[in-house]
Amino acid sequence: MSFSVLLASKCEDNIETLKRGLTISGFKNVNIARSQDDLMALVTSGESFDLAVIQIGDAYETELEVLSSIRESFPMTDCIVVSSLNDADLATECFRMGASDFITMPFSKDTFASRLKKAALYRTLESRRPQILIMEDDPVSSKLMQKYLDPYGDCTPVFNGIDAVQAFEQAIADGKMYQIIILDIMVPEMHGKDVLRSIREIEERNGVPANRRSRIIMTTALSDTSNVVESFKSRCDAYLVKPIDRKVLIQEIADLGFGAFLVKPT
Repeated sequence: MSFSVLLASKCEDNIETLKRGLTISGFKNVNIARSQDDLMALVTSGESFDLAVIQIGDAYETELEVLSSIRESFPMTDCIVVSSLNDADLATECFRMGASDFITMPFSKDTFASRLKKAALYRTLESRRPQILIMEDDPVSSKLMQKYLDPYGDCTPVFNGIDAVQAFEQAIADGKMYQIIILDIMVPEMHGKDVLRSIREIEERNGVPANRRSRIIMTTALSDTSNVVESFKSRCDAYLVKPIDRKVLIQEIADLGFGAFLVKPT
């Protein structure tokens, strides 16, 4: 696994245990911060991390400062807190400060591996192009949409709703994720809004966190209010009326949180 991990702990025994758990789970690239000085050295070196594992013990006030420093210095890093303190107030405070998970020690290696892999599963690495699923039944429109989006992500075209749902389910089963989904509303066999509802149900069944769910843009020639309202009630993220303007589409994707990935094609 090519993830870069920051492990922050002051306890050598815990460092060895947690590092072993990370290695067993497939996370080989692990940097260790035993103090604030170590952390600041990593910050000034220009390092970046996909995941941070922060051990919090009895001196939790000081260690909460480490969590705060990591969230401030590495805002794109997912933070998992591990602690021997089974304290609901502490867990609440960690989540308030931006932690994505809180694991109470002791835990089995399988539990640790499962929680780590779940954090990794739905994360788009900074070095990875977004995976884009395009559902469009018209071949010409499909090719045009791919032409618009190929410079910015890896596109998978499908031509009906059933194939779209199957592709999404297969991606989840394979431990992958479509970060961006373009759904035409008027497609044969399964309506685009039904595909949208199915995808959201699949995400819920698989425990996909809200901040990691696919960003779904509905496209259609139907601009009436009822279609717009129904689509947003089914939890789409954007709605574009055809004909699709390339600049408008790219701006919409940037606004949905992918601006850092939208490098202008050469």
